[in-house]
Amino acid sequence: MVGVTARLHIAQPYLVDRESMDRGIPGVFDDLEIGITLHDPETGAIHGVNERLEELYGYTAAELRGMEVADYTADDSGFTQVDAECRIRAAAEGEPQTFEWRIERSDSQQIWVRVRLASTELGGETYVIAEIRVESTEGEGSRFCIVLDAE
Repeated sequence: MVGVTARLHIAQPYLVDRESMDRGIPGVFDDLEIGITLHDPETGAIHGVNERLEELYGYTAAELRGMEVADYTADDSGFTQVDAECRIRAAAEGEPQTFEWRIERSDSQQIWVRVRLASTELGGETYVIAEIRVESTEGEGSRFCIVLDAE
């Protein structure tokens, strides 16, 4: 599947609704089955997420905007905040990044995800967009599905 890295321009108001913009990302991204985050290309700070990302990580968009990548990374994963910032900067400079990474959800469950980072433009601003897919329980292709309660 081709990555979601096209230049996006919000010209049609039907693409944006109040709830999705509270999360900092257009509602059209909520139709995807992958988690999406928009990062500041220099600091790595999260500017927006889609609903799937909130479900996957177990945090709200507001909580995620106040967190660093290290805050939702499994402690024993070997992946650090510095690693995340380096990958985000590389993507911002035109070098897309793809890697596996173990997150720790808000309920302490640890899961493997595959991340793809690339530079994109949204509403005239440049961001690094991250596509996040559930990968496996052990990072080696053992597929599983997270059951999320629909409340």
